[in-house]
Amino acid sequence: MRRWIICAPSTRRSFVDGLLPDQYAAAPATPQDILQARQGLTGVDAALAALPERTRHVFLLNRIHGRTFAEIAAVMEISERMVAKHMAAPWLPARAALLPGERTRKER
Repeated sequence: MRRWIICAPSTRRSFVDGLLPDQYAAAPATPQDILQARQGLTGVDAALAALPERTRHVFLLNRIHGRTFAEIAAVMEISERMVAKHMAAPWLPARAALLPGERTRKER
């Protein structure tokens, strides 16, 4: 039993050293990957800027700051149902900005 305790840290360390560095490292980003990411962020920024101020505020509180619908409703003095409506509004314009050329349900 005592020998297992002495060997365990070195065994664990060799296992971790053998797996983590190369197998789980992210591949380096190519210039094309960086450009695509920047273009995607530009599209997201434009879609957010196009939203009405209150809708944008609700969206950012929920998606960026992690607030619940109840918390947002209390802070903004609106009902949770209105928070849900504000949260539904950004999805179609955002989807159109991020997936150009894809038709919406209304267009089908």
